[in-house]
Amino acid sequence: MFLDDLPSIAERRRLGIYVSDVENCVAERFGEAVARQLIRACGGQTILLPRQARPKHKVAVAVGLPVLAALIEHYGAPQSIYIPVPSRWRYDVRLRRAIMANPGATNADIGSVAGCSERAVRRCRASMRAAGLNPPAAASCSVAKRNQETTSWPT
Repeated sequence: MFLDDLPSIAERRRLGIYVSDVENCVAERFGEAVARQLIRACGGQTILLPRQARPKHKVAVAVGLPVLAALIEHYGAPQSIYIPVPSRWRYDVRLRRAIMANPGATNADIGSVAGCSERAVRRCRASMRAAGLNPPAAASCSVAKRNQETTSWPT
């Protein structure tokens, strides 16, 4: 899994990328390295938290008994929690970095830099605005303007 090149929680928040409550809870108490270790071991799974922390529980085996105890304290028990897998995070980070680093660029230009469609760039800008971030506005496509200026329509 690519968790080693995943940006920090602070950078993902700055870029408006989802940080799960489970990851946040573990990172606040035990550090981001432990949170990544938990995601690496249990990501994409629903975990049932027992009433008492037990050393043979999947979370305790992966990251230690104190982490399991902290999750039980935070969420209560018995409780099921879902630990998300970072399937789209790398893509989102790359795209959002490209948007922020290229103010005034067209959606098509950013799409080619980030390896996605201009539609994905438009959607990403909209989701960044919805999250309260202020991404730079897209430049209007000069090719479309040039085509409009040179094309004469019969009247």
